[in-house]
Amino acid sequence: MTHGDTARILAKAAAFDQRTIGESDVLAWHEAIGDLDAADSLAAVARFYATVVDRRIMPGDVRVLAGEIQRERRRVSRLAIEAAEESPVDPRPLQDRGPEIRGFVGRVRSVLPEGDPDKLRYGTAYWRREVAIHRERDETPNPLFDPVMAAPVADWEASTGRPVRCWWQDEAARERHSVEELAKAGRLRHAPPEAS
Repeated sequence: MTHGDTARILAKAAAFDQRTIGESDVLAWHEAIGDLDAADSLAAVARFYATVVDRRIMPGDVRVLAGEIQRERRRVSRLAIEAAEESPVDPRPLQDRGPEIRGFVGRVRSVLPEGDPDKLRYGTAYWRREVAIHRERDETPNPLFDPVMAAPVADWEASTGRPVRCWWQDEAARERHSVEELAKAGRLRHAPPEAS
């Protein structure tokens, strides 16, 4: 165990009993329990405060409880080894159940309805509603709204490029927009062209 591990053990104890910790505390505790496993010592602090309420934990308590945790782990692993030795290994070869599983998955997918992205991703519908509420409250237009795209379409068709008649395809509209924005920002170097 390192000094940092000892400091973490003391910090966990302080979370339970509100003790103050200094460098001298870490050094003293490290002398007393520095040879123990850090994970077992952290578990020992939790086990101590799960049952004892009338005093603070001391290095001796950590040593005793960490030893108990280590003995329990050895006993469990020994019992698992004994159980594995007693139960014979199935001599039959393993079977490939891939086709059976793929067939089952195919049957399940055929029964399920089409997935809704708002239901499949947690919180998506909530955040869409929140954004709509904030836009309505602040009376800000949707920056992604395009009237051409909002028109109802009889059948869905994959787009091969930008939609026709978008504002960014009209060079005159782009120029007017950039002049207006530069004028608002005070960065226009010459007078805007007169509208004809």
